[in-house]
Amino acid sequence: LLEIYEGEILFKRGYQKEAIEFWQDICEKNKNNYKPFFSFADQCANLALYDLAIENYKKSFELQKSPRMIDSLISLFQVYEIQKNYSEALNTVNLILEVYEKDYALIDGEELIPYLKDKERLEILL
Repeated sequence: LLEIYEGEILFKRGYQKEAIEFWQDICEKNKNNYKPFFSFADQCANLALYDLAIENYKKSFELQKSPRMIDSLISLFQVYEIQKNYSEALNTVNLILEVYEKDYALIDGEELIPYLKDKERLEILL
């Protein structure tokens, strides 16, 4: 996925539209692989293209099979927090907890503490 960085170079040289199209082409060529979508989403988030980041983090997560990794969801949660979209941030935390339960049979433990705290904090905000 070194091609992702080629798109970043394009973007930083002022070719934003071309970079996004380049990244989208990589995702299309690898449409059954979650990794390009995650990398594209990370690039978008780093460049404050949050709506595009959200779309691709979601796609990255949807493409995974059990046991799913939660990296896409953690990043999605962070973007929603940046946007102050606390309702969607809470939905994402709940999804993280659901993945831990369904994919890893975890309903308590150290791994869940940060997400349980985030859930509690967000419920207060809402």
